[in-house]
Amino acid sequence: MATTTEEAITTLANQALTSNERETAIHYLQYNPSGEGVNALVAALRDRDPGVRYACSTALATLGELALIPLLRAISSTDNDAMLREGAHRVLAHSTNRDVRDKTAELRKALVGPGAQLASMEEAAKLLYRN
Repeated sequence: MATTTEEAITTLANQALTSNERETAIHYLQYNPSGEGVNALVAALRDRDPGVRYACSTALATLGELALIPLLRAISSTDNDAMLREGAHRVLAHSTNRDVRDKTAELRKALVGPGAQLASMEEAAKLLYRN
C-alpha cells in the first residue's frame, strides 16, 4: 500500500502489478489529492486495464473541480483518443460537483459520436479559455 503520492503514482503506472494493487493506489490518490496525483489519474484513463480506467474515472469524478482543468487539458490535446473520451465522459457525467456537470454539458455531448475527437477538443479548449 502506498504511503506517498509518488509511491501511488509509481504503483498506478506499473502494468506488472495486479488490478487490485493498482486500484489501491488510485484510492490513495483520490483521498490524498494533489496536482501530480490528478495528472496521473487522468493519464491512466488510457490504461489497457478496463478496471483501472473505471477506478480512475470514479476517483476523478469525486474530485470535482480539482480534476476539471487537467482533464480539459488532456481532452484538448491532439492525442485525444477513444479511451480518454470514454473515461472523461464518465468523469464529467458523474462528477460530484454540480457546477462541473453544468458547465461541461456541451463537452459531454461532444465526447460521443462521429467527429468526437475534434468536437471534444474544441469544446475542451473553449472551457479552458473560460477558466
